[in-house]
Amino acid sequence: MSDKRAPRRSLDDWMELVTECRQSGLTDAAWCEAQGISPSCFYNAVSRLRKRACQIPDPIGKASTLDLTSHKQDVVQIAIEPELSPAELFQDERSSSMYLDNSHTIEIEAKGLTIRMSNTVQPMLLKNFNGCIKGAIMLADISNVDAIYIVCGRTDMRKSIDGLCAIIQEQFSMEIDHSLYLFCGRKCDRIKAILKEPDGIVMIYKRLTAQGSYRWPRDKSEVRNLTWREFDWLMSGIDIEQPKAIKTT
Repeated sequence: MSDKRAPRRSLDDWMELVTECRQSGLTDAAWCEAQGISPSCFYNAVSRLRKRACQIPDPIGKASTLDLTSHKQDVVQIAIEPELSPAELFQDERSSSMYLDNSHTIEIEAKGLTIRMSNTVQPMLLKNFNGCIKGAIMLADISNVDAIYIVCGRTDMRKSIDGLCAIIQEQFSMEIDHSLYLFCGRKCDRIKAILKEPDGIVMIYKRLTAQGSYRWPRDKSEVRNLTWREFDWLMSGIDIEQPKAIKTT
């Protein structure tokens, strides 16, 4: 019985055989058996090829295994975003929507006035706004005055708070109590009002921007007490003398 030895093959020959094996769709063992090649010689050749840095193909139809010795390692730059402080989260309204739920609004309602603001409003702006609206609501509230007085005739509209108060106290001998006092000058499109509040005296100045004028009594210089109905007529540009109006008790 003769002893047959495997033919001596170069690395180039083995590279062709390994490539043929991996492209055949067979397992290494099945391909070696079909070709009459010892599996040990086959894997020995694969090991020597890898030592020569040869690219060994993976078997077709099988997931390739990670070979750290035959793959080049790459250095990849990773961008790290800096962390934002709580104050920086509110600096830009466009980015604040990433951190806040914008499905709700802040609603402030007072004396028939409704103000709605989104939750994206800056905290400092909201604080300042609340202070302003609180002061505006408390300033010149005529809804609870004890009485309304109209100063008939013409008043020098250059007078300030002290001058108008002097007319009430000195000319008409009245005290500045919790009442509303109305004044009008030569032009009937502007009026002034004096209102005493618990912590001070307020002067209101109104000038019409719409067409029209106030029907101010000019017959004599006196102070006349107005009802709320007459006050509404006056502010609507209607004569407060309405003889045909139904008298209310």
